[in-house]
Order: sequence, then structure tokens, then C-alpha cells
Amino acid sequence: MRLIKTFIFLVCLAMLTSVAWGVSSQTGKVQSSNQALILDTDTYLDVNNLLCFVYNDGNYAYDNANILGKTDGLYFPRGTKRTVIYDAGIWVGAKVEDDLRVVVAEYGSEFVPGPMENGTFIPDNASFRVYKINRGDNAETNPDWANWPVDQGAPVDSLGNPALLGDQMCWAVYNDADASSHNIDAGASLPLGIEIQQSTFAYGRSGALGQVIFMKFLIINKGGNQLDSTFISLWADPDLGDAGDDLVGCDTILSMGYCYNEAGGDAIYGQTPPAVGFDFFQGPIIETGNMDDSAKFQGQWLYGYVNLPMTSFNKYINGTDPHSPLETYNYQRGLTIDGQDQVNPTTSEVTKFMHSGDPVTATGWLDVAADDRRYMMTTGPFTMLPGDTQEVVAAIVVGQGGDRLSSITEMKTVDEQAQVVFDLNFDIPSPPPAPVVHARGYDGAIDLTWTPADPEQNWPEAHFQDYIETLNEFYVFEGYNIYQGLSPSGPWTKVATYDYDGATSMHTFIDSAGEYIYFNCEDEVCDSALRPWDFQLIYSDVVNNQAGGVEKVITQAGSESGLVNHLFIERSYLDGGPIINNRPYYFAISPYSVNIQEVLSEDSIFSGVNFLGFNAASLEGTRVPITVVPKSSGAVFVDTADHNQGPSQGMVVVEYLNYTNDEPEDFTVTFNEDGTWNLLREGATVLSNQDNQGGGYDYDVIDGLMVRVMGPDPGILSIVETAFAGDPVSPPDNLFWSLSSTGDYYVSSDVSGSSQAAKDRFNWRGLMEWESWEFRFTDEGSEYYNWNDDEKFPDRAPFEIWHFSENETEPDRRDIFFILDDDGSGGWSYGDRIYVSETDYPSEPLPQNAGATGYVWPDHFHLGRVIFNDFSGALTAPPSGTVVRFNSTIPNTQLDQFQFTTKPTGMQDGTVVELSLDDVKVVPNPYYNYSILEPDQFDRIIKFTNLPPTRCTIRIFNIAGDLVREMVKEDEAAAEFVWDVKTNSGLYVASGIYVYYIEAEGIGDTFGKMIVFTEVEQLNTY
Repeated sequence: MRLIKTFIFLVCLAMLTSVAWGVSSQTGKVQSSNQALILDTDTYLDVNNLLCFVYNDGNYAYDNANILGKTDGLYFPRGTKRTVIYDAGIWVGAKVEDDLRVVVAEYGSEFVPGPMENGTFIPDNASFRVYKINRGDNAETNPDWANWPVDQGAPVDSLGNPALLGDQMCWAVYNDADASSHNIDAGASLPLGIEIQQSTFAYGRSGALGQVIFMKFLIINKGGNQLDSTFISLWADPDLGDAGDDLVGCDTILSMGYCYNEAGGDAIYGQTPPAVGFDFFQGPIIETGNMDDSAKFQGQWLYGYVNLPMTSFNKYINGTDPHSPLETYNYQRGLTIDGQDQVNPTTSEVTKFMHSGDPVTATGWLDVAADDRRYMMTTGPFTMLPGDTQEVVAAIVVGQGGDRLSSITEMKTVDEQAQVVFDLNFDIPSPPPAPVVHARGYDGAIDLTWTPADPEQNWPEAHFQDYIETLNEFYVFEGYNIYQGLSPSGPWTKVATYDYDGATSMHTFIDSAGEYIYFNCEDEVCDSALRPWDFQLIYSDVVNNQAGGVEKVITQAGSESGLVNHLFIERSYLDGGPIINNRPYYFAISPYSVNIQEVLSEDSIFSGVNFLGFNAASLEGTRVPITVVPKSSGAVFVDTADHNQGPSQGMVVVEYLNYTNDEPEDFTVTFNEDGTWNLLREGATVLSNQDNQGGGYDYDVIDGLMVRVMGPDPGILSIVETAFAGDPVSPPDNLFWSLSSTGDYYVSSDVSGSSQAAKDRFNWRGLMEWESWEFRFTDEGSEYYNWNDDEKFPDRAPFEIWHFSENETEPDRRDIFFILDDDGSGGWSYGDRIYVSETDYPSEPLPQNAGATGYVWPDHFHLGRVIFNDFSGALTAPPSGTVVRFNSTIPNTQLDQFQFTTKPTGMQDGTVVELSLDDVKVVPNPYYNYSILEPDQFDRIIKFTNLPPTRCTIRIFNIAGDLVREMVKEDEAAAEFVWDVKTNSGLYVASGIYVYYIEAEGIGDTFGKMIVFTEVEQLNTY
């Protein structure tokens, strides 16, 4: 592919601009010289581990407009600049009477965008483009969904909505009816008169489906010609990393053509190059008349027909491209370019399948002498009458193993699983949607927070997949996996899993599956063999290529810690060392769900067919990488709102996740009568009726801000003596592990010390609401009961307990209470534990049952383990008229209001606020031909860090004083600037010592030296 490397191919395209294809000066590949077309060149699938460009002219896996910096169009892994295919397209050849006609999409295209009308093409229209939709989209969130081109033939469901396949789909229509576009050498014939509607789609998940892109071609004969001996080819120019070390082969059983690397390693992928292939899952149908035969067509089965498989596989190298319709047609029929039969050199038999051997076992006809390959896998022949429609379903699959040959095995394993998905008509469960990950780099630390991709949708943990009858499977969200990688593309190491605690998992499953199965659950015990701990370790059957079979392994290991949406990291999980400033770290977070079938008993209704032919106990969502660079800066990441109105113990914390507004904004948090809250920006409501006050990180994000409104947990805030012997104590005297006003007694729980944990013992069962009590010492006192057996004590306690109301319209309520007679005195005394019931005094206590370990704490005990302790030694109770109040925390109410003003961008993530050049650093320095900042060998990176928040001019000089490079940091808020280690002429600098000089507007200047070592460049191909 890359025979000519010294010229830069400059094609700057935007949508709706005219394109004239010629000879690519970057690649040396011959391209057509079409008339002006409206080509969509900037749309791509990017939902899984592949990124694939999709055009509206029959080309795909091609980026001729250099949208991502080069013309190769299929990236693996997504997020890197590594590619496995340079270009691919659909070719069709047929005979119209005695006239041979061929149409090709090869670098350029002989197809034109849009549908056909009245037997011909329609002049270019802005609506003839690639439409891209995602699972979860709607007319409000995606213009392509709202403007779905039904009039062009785009598929719809029974409700008239876009018929999405997979988790992301691109759709386009094109035709070959414009005779003036047929001028590529491999075609250059009259039009066939066909329209092709192409759906390209993928699933956003990890595992096999994360490395598959499906393609459905609906081919309609609208030209009025009978097309005889028709062949359809999937043509590809696979450049697997480096272009010059490629080999190809085919698997006739799988109907698959593929590309792999020769031995010795690849310049891009190293010693573990992947393999990439195309598979015909469904070929054209032909009639047999035998009703025992069946064929699949548009999701239905037709009897008396069969689907054609791959009927030929051919290859050629750069320079032996077909230059006429006949040469192309010969290749399609499995012949040599001049029409001779292909002969398998290992069997001496005529064949239509080149290189059909097995490279893994080194048997059969294998490709040799690696080079820049092209190949075409073809299906046919068949006849298309005017108005006929044919459907072809194929896929691009990528596999990567431990070396070039195991990558072939892995690719075929991926292909087999993709085949099952096709066999199920793509009706498969979906994993939970991937969250958006927000990363903040602190000084020596990293902060990760993950939130929903769409604020209008529920959190991923609310996601569950409906029961699918054909699969007998039901998946419910269970948790998140957190990964750290060595690069944006991995390899990835799972460093943590946060999942529901066992009881929550169990009840979530029961709630979700209640429509399909009966659960008799009492006291968290169910008659269905469903147990809380069943959700911690999830086992699945996986293919072990080395062992030659399937083995059951743990694929999800939960922590039973409960869900979290936030992680603060101070040490690398990979090497255990501290987080180092100015060094990039790579993380990814993916959600996963669990299959009830694998948790419930074998005889449940969920036992049945296993997804993808294996026990798919869980589905993991897309793992999208994120890069974060920790640094020392004056950036503000977290702020606290002012509590300007109200008595509550609540608070509001503002998380600056990705806030980019340059101007300060005023925000207000208010509360409704029902306890929900609202967020107002400059007086306008942006969030309303929010009920989350838990203090976690599961709040909505508004323009990069997460406003965490927190209410206090119900509990005891303070214990004070408000009166002694009838006289007010002012101010009230703290009694919790603190002596009374007279120094005679104090109050505690059954845990020593005044910690919050000790105070929490009063609310041991978590039944306390926001409520307060008063212990009122009186002459009459109260009846009270034994905690062990509900028996009433014969004497009366010297105090009454009242449920205290702050609302003057609501009277206080007197409660009955119990004591645990710790000293065996036969009644209350100092040191005994007191338990307060919500039962009104003087009612008899509700009957309780003694458990195996003693009395069971009843649900009407809101306050307990209260201990009055004698300090004076007198052993006499406080005198009548003494009042001890237990004050609860105060929740957020309509009386409360919080306000904050956002900080400007110059005080946010990645920026500094100090107007100084004192801390400017060059990273790395020296530069040894490589930096950990670099994603691959093509992106050189030297960073200037800790730059002030102003416009900066950076000049690089060599030691002779010559200006090598001048750059300007226009983004005043940015604290970093990247030098690509190139001169002003675009060439990489030579090794040597360089001087940098930085001028910062309004601040001053600084300079320093750096040492750069670069490699000696040499040509990879000639």
C-alpha cells in the first residue's frame, strides 16, 4: 500500500463538499476520477473495540479524508492509531445479455450516494449521507434518529422507529446508475442498475462481540435489466499494522477470508499481531425446488431455496490489480486474472479457493512471500430479475492471541460466536450501558467518578434485560469492573469490582424476575435456591484454545462491598508504587450483568439454551479507556456550598468533573415539602424533585458539575441536660461522656468513648428517624419492662421518656421503655441499658419471641442502649425536675437553602491559578526517543507543564542559536502544551541539546535547556 511515502496527501473534506478522486500521493494506490459527489467521509462506528469508517458509496474501513490522521479506516484497538484494514468495499459483477458489467468500490467508488428513482440515480442531495444511531437514542437526543430516512429505504420497526441492530448502527444507501461515475479501471463498464442499502452495526461490549462489525447489504435491481451470472464480492486491502508483511488465507467451512502476519513480528503490533477476516453469514438465495432446502432472507426462512456460501477466494498484491471488467470478473469467479483455472499446488487439483490451508497446523495451500495484499471473497452466481432483491450479511472479525498464529485461532473463535448471534437474528441480551468516566489528576493522586452517559436515563444499576423466551435468559445489572492499563489500548488488568451486596442482589433479582417466576421469600430466605452469596463468584464456560476445549472459570469476582461510583487512587495497581505526577495513567470502567439462569436452580424456567453456545453467566459492557495525568496545580476540584438558610445538618459538595464555563455562575439548592431538592442556575431550574441525599457519587452531572446534596443520617446529634431540679441549665450542658452541670452523672452507650461509632449504638438497628426524646425525672416516674421477657418490673423508674416534637401543633408523646438489668438488681439502676419503644405509654408491650441468642430487638425500638452512669458515688438518680434531651440530627427541609458560585475555568482541572513561570517543567527531559506519554511510535510527545493561565509563545532553539520551532499556547486556561518534537518544517528534530524560551503575556519570560535523542530514520518499505 505505502509505496510512495515522501509526499503528504492533502485532502481536507467536510460533509457536503465536492471530491475528485485521483492518485493518492500518500499511498500510491490508483483511484478513480469521479465527478463531484456529496460524500460522507467522517462517520464511523466506534461502540466497541473497533473503530470503522463507513462511507455512503460502498467503501468502508477507509479514511481517505484523513479524519483521524491517516487513510487507513479500521482501527484496532479503538483509541490507538493501530489499524488492520486500509480500505474495503463491495464489488458486483454480472452479465446483461452479452455485456459484462462490473461496479467496484476501491479507494474511490463507481457508486453514487442515494437511492434510485425511475430506473436512474437522483442528483446529489444533502440527505444522502450516513445516518448513525445508538441504543438509547431518541428524536430529542440524536438528529439522525429524528431525521431517519424512511423515504430512502431505511428500516423501521413496528412502531415506525428506526430498526436498530446491535448497539450502534450506521445506515446509507447508494447506487451505480450514474454512468459517468464508472471510470475505475477495475470496473469502467455500463451501470448494472442496482441500489444497495447498507446497515453496518456492532455491539458495545467486551469479549468476542467487542471485536466484530456486522454488515447487511440489501441489493435491489432497479435498473430494468436482467442480471445473469451475478457475483458479489467483499474486497479488502488489509494492511495489518505494517503493510508489507501480510499473508492471506481462507476457511471454506466458515466462508471466511482473512489476513495474518508473517513470522518475525510486525512494525506496528510487534510480536502479537492480530488477524482480521471477513465472513459471509448469509449469501444470496437461489431456488432449488426441494422443499427440504431452506434459506434465510430478511430474518425469515424460505423453503425450496438455499443461501450461497463463499464460492471463491482470490488474492493479488499491489501492482497486479485488475484493470478491466473482465479481469475483475475472472477474480470473482475464482480464476486467475487472465481467466485460467487456479490449481492447488499441494493437491494439483483445480480450485476456486486460494490458500485454503491451515497456517496454524502448517497444512494445505498456504500463502508465502508476504507483501501488500488485496483479497476478495465472492459469492455467486445467481440471477436477478428487474425488481428482485437479494440480501447479503457479512462481518469483519478481529482476533488477537499471543502470537500471529494463535491470533488466527482467536479470530475464528470470535467468528464462531458472531455466527451464533446471526443465527439468533441478532436478538440477544444487551449488557448494561457503559458509564461516562470522569478523571481528575491531583498532586500524586487520581480521582475517578463514573456517571450515566445520558442524564435522562436511569443509572446503569437500574438496567435489566427483559426475559428473552428464545434464549431462556434474563440478565440483571450486578456491578462495575475497574481496570488499569499499560496504554490506552491495554493490556488491561482488573483492579477492583464493586457489586451489590448479596442481599441487594438477591432482592433485585427477585423484583426483576417476579413476572416470570414465583419466589416465596421470608426473612431473606427464598424457596428457589437463590442465596445472597450466589452472586459474588460468577462462573462461565470459556474457550481455551491451548487446551482444545471449553473450561469453566470465574469470570466475575464480586467484592460484596456494595455499589460505588467513585475511586480515589494514590498508588498504582500495576506496580504498587506511588502515583507519579505528569505521567499518564490509563483506566477503564465497565458494567456487568448476571444471568439469573446461572444462579437459580437447574429446574427453574430459566434453564435452557445457553447464549453463544456457552454458559454466559454474565455480560460485560463496553470498556472505554480514559487517560488521566496527575499534576501539582492550583486547580479547584471540590468546593462546598454556603448554607445560607435553615437549621439542618446537611451540606452540599460541588464536584468539578469537567466544568468548562469561563464565566462564574450562581447556583442555588432549595428543598420541597416532601424532602426532595431542586438545583437552580441563575434562577432557572436545571434539576427538580431530586431525592438523592445519600452522599455518594450517583448524582446527575450538569455541564461538568456534580452537585452532591447530602442530608444527615438519622441519629443522635447531641445529649444535653436542659434542666436540673427544675432550674434551666443555660446553655444546655453536654452529657455524652461529659459530666452533668453538678458533676454527678454522665450518659453513654454500651461502647466506650465519645466517637461517632459509640453514638451510633443508640440507633443500632437503623430504625431511628429524625426524632428527639426527653428523659424527664419526676416524682411519679414510670412503669417499665424487662428487655429479656417483657415482664413489668414491680417498682417504677424515676423518669419518664417523651418523644419530643419541635412542632408546637403536635403534642409530645410519652413512650414505654425497657431495661436490660445488667447488675441483677431487679430494677433500673445506673449502668443498665435503656430501650425506648414507639408504643404509647401506658400500653402493654407488644409480645416478642426470644431467639437462639436471646431476645430479638423488635422493630419498634427506635432508641436503645442508653446508659446513665453514676460519677459521684451517691448512687441516687438525678432529682425530680431534671431533663435530659436526646437531640436528633436535623434533615434538610423547606427552611434550608444552599448557594455557591462556580469558579472560572482557570481554576479547574488541568489548570493553574498562579501567575508565575517559576514551576514550568519539560517532561521528559532528557527525551530518549520515547516517552510514556506517547500512545505509539508515530506520536512524539514532549510536554511543557505548569504553564500560567495566559497566552504563551514557546520557541525552541538549537545550540547554534537557530530557531527550530515556534509554537503558541492559545488556550489561556491550559496548564500544559505538547511539542510533537518537530521543526517548523514538519520534520523530526535531530538528536542534540536545545534551548526553550517561553514568553507569557502579562507575566514575563523564562528559558531552560532540554536534551533530545531521536532515532535514525529509515524506510520501512521501498
